[in-house]
Amino acid sequence: MSFDPAKLLRLFQPSKGLFWLMVALNGASAVIFWVVQTRSGQLSDWLRVVLALAALGNAYFGLRCAQELMRDSPPTIDQA
Repeated sequence: MSFDPAKLLRLFQPSKGLFWLMVALNGASAVIFWVVQTRSGQLSDWLRVVLALAALGNAYFGLRCAQELMRDSPPTIDQA
């Protein structure tokens, strides 16, 4: 399996809603993990597990969005 750097350029597509969903999901995952790490003494064990699973779920769906964006054809620039 080879790595194609051109596929990374396909991730940045602010005109698509999938791009913003990916950004929001990955940002939410980071915030949830931060809360779990910094407030671990104030949260019950079951709540920490639920929050960690929610963060992992967000990260998974964010990666799926990124995969779908990279699978799409690259954006075209209309030249007039």
